[in-house]
Amino acid sequence: MDAYRYSAFDFRRIPLMLTGQTAQQIIHEKVIEKAKERLSTTELTISVIAYELGFEYSQSFNKLFKAKTKPKRNRPKQNL
Repeated sequence: MDAYRYSAFDFRRIPLMLTGQTAQQIIHEKVIEKAKERLSTTELTISVIAYELGFEYSQSFNKLFKAKTKPKRNRPKQNL
C-alpha cells in the first residue's frame, strides 16, 4: 500500500510536470469551459450556472469568469 501514498507536494507537482499548469489553473480552465457551454446552450441565469459549478456565491464566479475571459491588453496605459 505504500505505493499509493502521495504528499500534498506530489499533488501540486504532478499536474505541473504533466501539463505545465497548476491544478488550480486546470480546474479554473475546465470551470470556464463548462460555464461558456452552459451560457451558450441554455437559458439558465449566471447565478444558477455558478451554483451548478460549485460556487456558493455568484460574485465569486463572476470575478473568476471576468478575470479568465477578459481580453488582455497588449500595451500598458500611457500617462496623459
